[in-house]
Amino acid sequence: MVRWTVLVAAVWAATVWGAEPKPAPPEDLRVERLDDGRVSVTWQSVAGPVLEYRVYRAVAGNPPALVARVPPSDRARQRYVDRVPLAAGYTYRYWVAALGPGGAAGALSKPVGYEPPDHRPPARPVITGLSVLEGRIRVQWSPPADPDVAGFHVYRAESPSEEFARLTGQPLRARAYDDTSVLGGRLYRYAVSAVDRSGNESARSRPRSARAWARVEPRPPQGLSVRKGTEGPALTWRAVDSPDLRGYVVYRAWSRDGGFVKISGVLEEPRFEDRQAPPTGTCWYRVRALYRRGILSDPSGPVAWSPRPDGGKP
Repeated sequence: MVRWTVLVAAVWAATVWGAEPKPAPPEDLRVERLDDGRVSVTWQSVAGPVLEYRVYRAVAGNPPALVARVPPSDRARQRYVDRVPLAAGYTYRYWVAALGPGGAAGALSKPVGYEPPDHRPPARPVITGLSVLEGRIRVQWSPPADPDVAGFHVYRAESPSEEFARLTGQPLRARAYDDTSVLGGRLYRYAVSAVDRSGNESARSRPRSARAWARVEPRPPQGLSVRKGTEGPALTWRAVDSPDLRGYVVYRAWSRDGGFVKISGVLEEPRFEDRQAPPTGTCWYRVRALYRRGILSDPSGPVAWSPRPDGGKP
């Protein structure tokens, strides 16, 4: 009853004495996050009669827009609860103005800003390649277009029915990952997710599969020896026992320590007869084992061959 008496008196005074004085702008605006995308906007009550408070809101650099008309209460602080659209990365600003009983609107308060928490995950990455290398599989991907992506997680499974397990402890900034824990001959499935600056993780990418190679141990041939053959020096050596072996390559030089030149193709058997051997002088031979993916072993120990004028070996 008292408040309405004051308002009626103020309206009468404004009619009798002229223009109504405008209320002062509210002070001490505060914004507090509640839940479910809601925020509480509070401000200090304006002294003098107030018909209503008007709450304005703007997003990013847009001008303020009226979002609520709040009747005054008897409390020292007024309050309005707003539901903020979840626009990640944008800052919302609030202003409040008081409206006098005669309709005169006061100036806007100083703005207060609020940035809602980001709960929206980024889009998922795309795996662009799986490279099977020696003892590892390299996963490469392209990032989503989201501007706040901070890193990536890599996942792996060994069968379509197996759950994906995360391989990375912390999000990777790089766009490639070498999985060095693979075992030769096994088929692996990989997927990648993106993580933004707020910790939101995207859905995993479409999986891609690759089969790991076993790590090749290129052991050199042993037991190289040479004797007189039917059409030249005949070389033999012990066979290398390895499932990765493709064959052998023979080299020849004029000295023990340098200038070795390949003189054979890839040999399937551990033997070779040099039909182009020089008829005089001493030459040296070495053999290397060739493994899959073109991996060559270290050379065997060298052996010498020096024909006599009569064709025999000294």
